Amino acid sequence: MNYWFWSAVFRSRDVDLTEKLDYSSAVALHGFNLILAILRAFNVKDEAARVMVAAPLIAFVTTHILYLNFYTLDYGLNTKVCIFMGIVQLLLWVFWAGFTRPSFSPEAVGGGCRRCFFHPFGDI
Repeated sequence: MNYWFWSAVFRSRDVDLTEKLDYSSAVALHGFNLILAILRAFNVKDEAARVMVAAPLIAFVTTHILYLNFYTLDYGLNTKVCIFMGIVQLLLWVFWAGFTRPSFSPEAVGGGCRRCFFHPFGDI
């Protein structure tokens, strides 16, 4: 909800503050979703192991947000970071579905992802 709110505000009022809030909330959303994907895909149950997984990712996301807000607002870098985290999440969810769902078809997911990514560029 935070990302959607700041994205809408940034699209309606394009000022420096709303741009920083939009980019920061986007990377925070991707970072949180990546933590959840890792914990779910590898079935991490132990609290200490969860902290060991989450702490470096939280530190990275926090450092990246601080870099964007207080050093330079690099749109290209933020896009690369968000795309990387999104691709890792996608691969983790495919891995999770492949090992936990016996009726899962990786070809269906691959075809669906290919269609989503390349559909705007014409027929595949």
